[in-house]
Amino acid sequence: MMKNKNFCYNEIELDYVPRRAISTLMNNWSEPEMTEFESAFLCGVLEKFKPKKIVEIGVAAGSTTAIILQSMTMIRSDDFVVHSVDYYDRLWSNPKKKTGFMAEEANSILKENGNYSFALHLGKPACAIDEIGDDIDCLILDTIHVVPGEILDFITMLPHIKNGAVVILHDIGHNLRDDARDSYATGLLFSSVVAKKYINRDTTHPYGYPNIGAFVVDEQTRACISNLFLSLMISWTLCTPTDLWEQYRIAINKYYDSDLIDLFDRSIVMQKKMITRYSLNAVLPYDKLTRGSKIVLYGAGHIGRIMREQILQHDYASIPLWVDKNYESMEEEVKSINSIKDAEYDYVLIAVENKNTAFDIYTDLLLYGVDRKKIVWYKDW
Repeated sequence: MMKNKNFCYNEIELDYVPRRAISTLMNNWSEPEMTEFESAFLCGVLEKFKPKKIVEIGVAAGSTTAIILQSMTMIRSDDFVVHSVDYYDRLWSNPKKKTGFMAEEANSILKENGNYSFALHLGKPACAIDEIGDDIDCLILDTIHVVPGEILDFITMLPHIKNGAVVILHDIGHNLRDDARDSYATGLLFSSVVAKKYINRDTTHPYGYPNIGAFVVDEQTRACISNLFLSLMISWTLCTPTDLWEQYRIAINKYYDSDLIDLFDRSIVMQKKMITRYSLNAVLPYDKLTRGSKIVLYGAGHIGRIMREQILQHDYASIPLWVDKNYESMEEEVKSINSIKDAEYDYVLIAVENKNTAFDIYTDLLLYGVDRKKIVWYKDW
């Protein structure tokens, strides 16, 4: 009978105490996106490995960060450092709130009796934050879940991670739950990486397969990193902004050999080509937009230009304003989103392919005071 010694099943002792403890200490506690089983697994891993330097990528409101801080104060009291990182500075589900506001509240409470270090970093990928440094012995990934997502985060953070460090991945089974078929980045990373892996059966879920797992980095992980570069050839859902690509590219160029760098570059070229090809099938959502209405068009990329052509060619509606975040590098008629404050319109049409990007634009529009009923994505949410 074959048994893989690098696959550890039901070996993590679940710890439910930290979540329950911090929730009673905070005045404005809101439940995290992790289930109780998942946060108990997270805390059980922290208890098993007792890390001193933790980097968490993907914060949202920060309830999970609060649980991490509570767990670590119970394990180490004051001899640890936590860096929590999120590319977005506003909460996706409520853009009026700052990303990590729950983490900051928890930190203010726990700091009264602890001497640990906590830092919240917003607006950059973790690989571009120099103050994080090296000797990371715990990495927690819980970001967008679509490829390249967490795979690229792990590749660019690996040079800063110690051998023996534990990496915790949330939503490894997200693509099999909650109608999220494209959300398989963490599952792909967990399957592709060469390492000792830990999962526990989730008895709270009808199928039993967990949505959280962990693995331990060693020399074999580094020696077989090409597996993860090759996984970047699997079709992407996310089209990352150019400035973010450049930050990832700097990190990869600094730490990896020329063959892997070339593989990364080829993946970008090919994925952009495929995303462009699929965008040619874009059709104006006539059922969501009234004929003769005034439409603010958000997006001057491939999809935006297709939408504009269809609107004007069929004289379906007027376009009083065309906006894009990169308006400065485009033709004069493309304006800044700031212009929307003075525009008269019936709809704002979000003309981008990727759902995550569309949702970011949606939250930005809410911040600019746009009525949510007037916001339309050219696809179905």
